[in-house]
Amino acid sequence: MKPLRTLVSIVLVCVLVLSFALPAAAFCGFYVSKADTKLYNKASQVIIAR
Repeated sequence: MKPLRTLVSIVLVCVLVLSFALPAAAFCGFYVSKADTKLYNKASQVIIAR
């Protein structure tokens, strides 16, 4: 009975932590250009690619 209680406690703590998590405000992006061109960013756009 003790291992079951421990497992239930761990799952409950994980659910509580994940339910109160704040949304992430991060952006993982990169620049694409030719090798001899300066990098610049005139506009930011969001795309979904597979």
